[in-house]
Amino acid sequence: MDKQHCSQLVMFCHDLRSLTPIDLAAGLTLRSCETGDEGGWEHIIDRVFRYDSSFAGEMQADDAFRPERVFFICRGEAPIATASAWSREQWPGQVGYLHMVAVLPEYQGKGLGQQVSLAALYQMRREGRTAAVLHTDDSRLAAIRTYLKLAFLPYLTHTDHAFRWQSVLHRLAAHDPSRSLPGFEC
Repeated sequence: MDKQHCSQLVMFCHDLRSLTPIDLAAGLTLRSCETGDEGGWEHIIDRVFRYDSSFAGEMQADDAFRPERVFFICRGEAPIATASAWSREQWPGQVGYLHMVAVLPEYQGKGLGQQVSLAALYQMRREGRTAAVLHTDDSRLAAIRTYLKLAFLPYLTHTDHAFRWQSVLHRLAAHDPSRSLPGFEC
């Protein structure tokens, strides 16, 4: 669907108390943002989402920005995956916002999205958040599979979401018929 004509899908995780441990393969490290990471973040986002990003404009200019909220998985010194523990006014209180999750294409399919997302979720928990929310697109099936593994559930916020989620869940089931898929919440 054309993103100009529809809202992004929403997923909600009700409980951050039962997060699984972070488990990285040998040769990979996890760290939060450091001075000089702007270009690495932009490189990941540009390659994954196919647009010219600006770390200064999209991340540092946001009131939610804190370097300790932006995570990278690195191979050597090079960032290859990122996710952020954010907040949004429409999700107040104890609800964190999982933001800008991306893994370089050549490293996708290795569970790195789940691991870097876990780092962001642990940060939310350290900040006293008890739940988390995210936005995603209908076409991001691999990402949605990852979010389901992290206990996020489809959450209906717009009138067209029920139909769209049914379509997404049907496509996921077609890829893995043995996996049970969730319903959705309002």
